[in-house]
Amino acid sequence: MLRPEDTVLIFDYDGTLNNSGLIYVPAFLRSYEQMVADGVAEPRDWQPEEITRYLGYSAVEMWNDFMPGLDLKLMEHYGAGIGEEMLHLIRTGQSRWYDGVEETLQTLHDRGYRMVVLSNCRREYLQTHREAFRMDRFFCGYYDCESFDFAPKEEIFETIRKEHPAKDYVVIGDRRHDLAVAAAHKLVSIGCAYGYGKPEELDSAVYKVNKFSEILYILP
Repeated sequence: MLRPEDTVLIFDYDGTLNNSGLIYVPAFLRSYEQMVADGVAEPRDWQPEEITRYLGYSAVEMWNDFMPGLDLKLMEHYGAGIGEEMLHLIRTGQSRWYDGVEETLQTLHDRGYRMVVLSNCRREYLQTHREAFRMDRFFCGYYDCESFDFAPKEEIFETIRKEHPAKDYVVIGDRRHDLAVAAAHKLVSIGCAYGYGKPEELDSAVYKVNKFSEILYILP
């Protein structure tokens, strides 16, 4: 059985803690409108689920899937536009955590768990959320893929293990990238079915939850 004092919880961010579609969809649409105006993309109507499927991807993965072959400078330009708009929305209070996240994190903290965030996001994005949501109340470490040259999460885990040694680690997330960490290092995993991943992405999860607070029934 897991013992809180011997366990580090590794949380994904978007789609696990943060309901990031609320800021990603409008930021994506704004940037896409600019791409159309610049003659880089064709006009089209987007459904929200077509956009949120990219949540949990690194920037490199997202662009390679969304518009492969796009000139790198254009990719960086329009990607920066998405990022800047998202930062603006966070700073103006339009980003939201899922229901029950804050209360659940407080309970886990009170039980004695150490908690870190491992996200396929950019450094400033995670730092802005860290400040906006006062995340240092709960978390003792933050790991964004940009700081590791967009390496996969299973590689970044090695740094977490060195900086936060523990007997056990539990990976909690909504996408295949999170389950890949657990599979590569033989860790306990909790799949968040309410997030942005397809159901089959969570097939290998040891546990699954339909809302964040259900984690409390799994972690003693």
